[in-house]
Amino acid sequence: MIPPDHGAFQLLHGVHVLLVDDDKETVELLGTILRYSGALVITPGSARAALKSLQTVKPDVVVTALTMPDEDGYWLLREIRTLSSEQGGTIPVVAITDDTLDHGARRIRSAGFNAFLPKPIEPWDLCRTLASLVGNR
Repeated sequence: MIPPDHGAFQLLHGVHVLLVDDDKETVELLGTILRYSGALVITPGSARAALKSLQTVKPDVVVTALTMPDEDGYWLLREIRTLSSEQGGTIPVVAITDDTLDHGARRIRSAGFNAFLPKPIEPWDLCRTLASLVGNR
């Protein structure tokens, strides 16, 4: 639930978020939450398109689903980490997952994601997590 005081929810004012998920409803919902919190949201639609967009867009944080057809969130993270820092290789990357079991959490952490959020995602948790990762840009 979104807090009634909109001003208290502006944690992400001006933060550029690259949101990657093949599920249009998830992208719409999370995009709305992020925009409501002040973020500027880019939604490329696939992991490959997200990687390509890093050639022209420099987001402050990437939020990606783990399971997608073709290239998944793990693939995207590996590809991002091969880039130089100027190209975006050090951007914080957050995983969105349906797998909340212990082995899933361990795999996500060991893959190198900066954080992960289990579905269903609570709006406040999403915004607080991203704000903690971008800190004082």
